[in-house]
Amino acid sequence: SGIGGFRRDMNIEYEILNPLESPDWDERLEPFAGRSSFYSRAWAMVLHEAYGYQPHYFGFRKEGILCGIIPMMEVRSALTGVRGVSLPFSDFCPPLLDPDIDPDFVLSVLFDHGKKQGWKEVEFRGGDLPVRIVEPSGWYYRHRLTIPESDEAFSAQLKHSTRSNIRKALSSGLEVVRGHSSELMEEFVRMNVVTRKRHGLPPQPGSFFRKVHEHIIAKNQGSIFVVRKGEENLSALLCFECGGTAFLKYAATWGTSLHLRPNNILIWEIVRRYREEGLKVLDFGRTDPNNDGLRRFKQGWGLEESVISYFRCEPERRRSVSRHIYSSDILSRVFRVLPTPVLRFVGRMLYRHIG
Repeated sequence: SGIGGFRRDMNIEYEILNPLESPDWDERLEPFAGRSSFYSRAWAMVLHEAYGYQPHYFGFRKEGILCGIIPMMEVRSALTGVRGVSLPFSDFCPPLLDPDIDPDFVLSVLFDHGKKQGWKEVEFRGGDLPVRIVEPSGWYYRHRLTIPESDEAFSAQLKHSTRSNIRKALSSGLEVVRGHSSELMEEFVRMNVVTRKRHGLPPQPGSFFRKVHEHIIAKNQGSIFVVRKGEENLSALLCFECGGTAFLKYAATWGTSLHLRPNNILIWEIVRRYREEGLKVLDFGRTDPNNDGLRRFKQGWGLEESVISYFRCEPERRRSVSRHIYSSDILSRVFRVLPTPVLRFVGRMLYRHIG
């Protein structure tokens, strides 16, 4: 389904699509090698139902064949204004375009539509569209693992400290379980509140994770992996799965047993299990350049490191703006000491506006 649409350069036609109204959306994406869980109908449903964002997905056709997709959500907020974001809460979501599509034409379509919608900004998360760049609004490291063919090959590429931590976790009697139940998701939600507070951040709303469970985990498009010692859960990872790639999206830990190295055995077992299922790539997602500890942890696994740039562009001027995503050490210190119920309330209020 779509609204609008006209024909321009190279006989390219475009339309505004709504994946929520297209049960076959994921099948339509299959020809695009760069697709991931973030382009899926399930993720669009999560964003729409959890936060009320409206989908404006740009589809480009040549001779009737879909040759380009740019997913976009409209964020309407009294705090942050009206924006088009591709896509909210998605680490990396560049345009999916055939190489013969003129990127200037694509930008004209996006910015013209943005002006009609009253968007003050259009945000891109990765990709090489030719905006007139001042500087990125933010940038991150991205880490990916081509899953090795054996435990021996994987172990050989690990740093010595990582191998040592895996051995320690194995000798501590830790086990990794995989599940898809709503009970396991609720345990993750509780664990996530503690984790985010420790990091000086408000937690995502529990309603958001329940939508992730409903549309992704319960539909076998993702999994919850948990490290246990006896009956006690220590840490967990939410993974999204698409084609031959798994994405480590959300991590949480109680933080009381980190000396047992639960996160090391968690990654080790996730890689083993996905290898058995024939997956080829494990994407560790984005890392803030200021988070040296997380970056060192990821580098210990022998991952491929690259850089993702985010750009926030004004449709009227057709250039990126240098305004950075807001963060504050003072706010982090405040969040760490707020009572948990207050911190949960802050998360419920803010995330919809952040987008």
